[in-house]
Amino acid sequence: MFVLHSFGTGILSLLGTPAFLTLYLLSGLTGSLFSITHAYLNRPRPNPYFPARPAPSGSVGASAAIAGPMVLYACMYPRAQVLLFMVLPVPAWAAIGGFFCWDLWRSVKGSTGLTDSAGHVGGAVAGLAYWWYRFRRGRGGRW
Repeated sequence: MFVLHSFGTGILSLLGTPAFLTLYLLSGLTGSLFSITHAYLNRPRPNPYFPARPAPSGSVGASAAIAGPMVLYACMYPRAQVLLFMVLPVPAWAAIGGFFCWDLWRSVKGSTGLTDSAGHVGGAVAGLAYWWYRFRRGRGGRW
């Protein structure tokens, strides 16, 4: 919720409540779809020599829904200073881009642990798609 408050207030003032709610719910839905798809593609295969393990399931949480507004913040304000680990000032594009790359790498590698990296990737993709279709498309390819 700290991350939602940190990045969400700027995006809320930019978009307004209905559009922000749309982005938030779209990010959560997309993150859930990515998570379920990732769990299905990485489910354990039957093996006659070992007992069956429970199949992984998709996650339930708000982190994927928060990833969408966070990525939109990085797209709208790429040079804004973000305190990494509450100490190191870095541009928003680097901090949030690093977060996205870390989760993408963990999803591909399959070492997500207790964090649903695939869900984060899905939420980030939704935020990027929202930025592209709402703000970037039709600008003639200029930043």
